[in-house]
Amino acid sequence: MWPQAIPESCAWVPTPPSTVDTCGKSAFQDALKRRAAWQADERIPQALLLLRLRGFLVMFMWTMDKFLNPGHAAQVYTYFYRVGGLANGVVYAIGAGELLLLLAFLVGYLKRFTYGAVLVLHAMSTLAAFRQYLAPLSNLLFFAAWPMLAGCFALYTLRDLDTRWVVRRRPEGVTE
Repeated sequence: MWPQAIPESCAWVPTPPSTVDTCGKSAFQDALKRRAAWQADERIPQALLLLRLRGFLVMFMWTMDKFLNPGHAAQVYTYFYRVGGLANGVVYAIGAGELLLLLAFLVGYLKRFTYGAVLVLHAMSTLAAFRQYLAPLSNLLFFAAWPMLAGCFALYTLRDLDTRWVVRRRPEGVTE
């Protein structure tokens, strides 16, 4: 008869009798559990890779603004950060530093430092735009900074699980 009664110590799962062991679990169910565990192990690195790519893309566009339109970048610094009078050379230098940081972030190099720096930079820009949040219907795009900040925080706190497309440092004493 199918389904059959299973000892109370085991969970009841309807299973064809030919594949039932003493607890009523089938080899098929065990395989499904193993596959689900494998998929969970793969989903986390995939999700973190997408968070890293998303964070890079957004911040890369801000960095490119410093190179392509340094006057606009200087206005942003004046309006949001209260740092006025930045010459183009200073804006280019800031952009170059950001670009180096973002490239290291993109490849997952020195994750504690690069992920942390990206989180801090994005948090500063999100909080610097505080006045924009006081008129939400006039500044809807600024609210996109909050989910991005949450993503940066998640990526930083889960950085050890971010293993896809990352540069790994060579252990000390290992040479090629």
